[in-house]
Amino acid sequence: MIKLSSIIIAKNEEKNIGRCIKSQLGCVDEIVVVVDEKSSDRTAEIVQTFPEVKHSVSKWQGYSGTKNFALQL
Repeated sequence: MIKLSSIIIAKNEEKNIGRCIKSQLGCVDEIVVVVDEKSSDRTAEIVQTFPEVKHSVSKWQGYSGTKNFALQL
């Protein structure tokens, strides 16, 4: 069976990240969130409240580099 994953790259998204994650719960098999290390709000803290979500804080490696990083989590 094919599994479906969602990768979210976020920076300063504290107003939206919780709603974004909740909208995907139950729709995909895996949610991975990569928070830009230069994020200056509570984005990473909010992501950590979702135990079913894989997450990491990373430096910006460009769009494709960051997506590739997330695929390895």
